Amino acid sequence: MEKDNFITSYGFFSTIVVTVVGIGIFSYPREIATFVGGDVWFITIAAGLINLLVLKLAVKALQVNDFKRITVIIRSGFGSVLGGIILVITSAFNITAISLGMRAFVEVVKMYLLEKTPTEFLILITILTGIYLVRGGIRSSVKFNEITLWIMFLPLFVILLFALGEADFSNLLPVLHNRPDNYLKGVASSAFAFGGFEIIYLAAPLLKVKKKAYRNILSSTIFILFFYILVAVLCIAVFSPAETKKLLWPTITLARTISIPGSFVERWDGVVLALWVIFYFTTFSNGFTFSSYLISDGVGVGDIRISSLILVPFIYYIAMMPTNLAELFNIIQVVMPVGFIFNLILLPVLLIIMGRRRHEEQRREV
Repeated sequence: MEKDNFITSYGFFSTIVVTVVGIGIFSYPREIATFVGGDVWFITIAAGLINLLVLKLAVKALQVNDFKRITVIIRSGFGSVLGGIILVITSAFNITAISLGMRAFVEVVKMYLLEKTPTEFLILITILTGIYLVRGGIRSSVKFNEITLWIMFLPLFVILLFALGEADFSNLLPVLHNRPDNYLKGVASSAFAFGGFEIIYLAAPLLKVKKKAYRNILSSTIFILFFYILVAVLCIAVFSPAETKKLLWPTITLARTISIPGSFVERWDGVVLALWVIFYFTTFSNGFTFSSYLISDGVGVGDIRISSLILVPFIYYIAMMPTNLAELFNIIQVVMPVGFIFNLILLPVLLIIMGRRRHEEQRREV
């Protein structure tokens, strides 16, 4: 693992954004509209605030432990055996999330682009491409994130700008008319849609200026929050809440409705599908890199090139496990909350307790 503190504020910002905003953004409007209809903006803001509190906890856990590598913190605090088990569990949740995301990614590619290409082939090609980037280490991944941030969001913002002409914002009315339990379900679903923030455990210890860690997280979360609200509100405004609930991938459908006479782009959905590939691959490559580092220390192989190969059959098996999209979404709804709670709530609490105890012991010795 790179020992130098080489990650800039922009590199940290871009790594968080491209990891969190994966292909989930293409189904996010449907998932939240199912609970609260046109109140997607309210739910998204509430979920963003919850995530900021959770991330404050995660940053505190790193600060208490002097911003050491997460693998060093866990193994020194829990011992080689128990620490290794915790690292494997942390990696397992992450690998499950990106593997299920891969299956959703492949299903859309088959639906719109490569109908007759076997699912197994597409999954293997994606994994092998990911390995190529992972083997380059964190430095290569961060540089890749810095470049792809612009490639991902500038075209999509242009597409959403054109979609404003089709919007009817009266579809968002009436405001705050849902039952309280629907809001609670919507907030929970939206909060888990911000999955991927675990990448801060990998990137924050390598920041050049570590005291700006939470400030960078705050700015990236605000950017993600704004983007989620923009996409969700536009889908509701264009299609209405009732129609959005029926669409499997509302964001793709939104792009397909855009028609600009004389435009040099004949089919905007083709542009969106090209972006779909990048949106998933950044999430996958960063999650794959994080898990590979956890496994390299967790099982003692010590080399990310070996640990990434160890993970390949697990990624493939998990991605192929669901038999259809309905089963896939059901599994995601179970796995994401558990992984979120373990990695971003339970683990930071344990690390904070452990770090404070270590500091108290050091004071006593002095």
